[in-house]
Amino acid sequence: MALLVANFTTSGRTIGDGNRHSNVPQPDELGQLISPDEFIRKVREELNPALTEEAERLKSHCTLREMELECKPNILRAQLTMAEKNLKKATTRLEKLQAQQKYSAILKQLKQSKQTLFMDKVRLDMAQEEKIKNVLDLAKYSVDI
Repeated sequence: MALLVANFTTSGRTIGDGNRHSNVPQPDELGQLISPDEFIRKVREELNPALTEEAERLKSHCTLREMELECKPNILRAQLTMAEKNLKKATTRLEKLQAQQKYSAILKQLKQSKQTLFMDKVRLDMAQEEKIKNVLDLAKYSVDI
């Protein structure tokens, strides 16, 4: 015991390896390939068909709401083409001015509708994901990888 040590090697676990607070385990290759959240979501969907059905119902409801939102710009486009035809038909200067004002107003509404349509779809998707997450959290599964 009193001799000096020139070099040494260790194999297996050493005495201090049992202390989990001092040695944080390194993630293995499988842990890097599989996302725990994604794995939990898949297990929830596979194990409980009622929850899966509810999630699908929420997705279809969101799709219907998005289709409803897309109807407004389509209606405005139709009104815009009608206003453009009225503008071409106008004979007097007053009629042309009124038709031009109506055309400009509808065009402005259409542009605003297009801008808000994207943000409304994003909000709907976020709300849908939150509702699905809440439905799937009812199962309260957990996984250790």
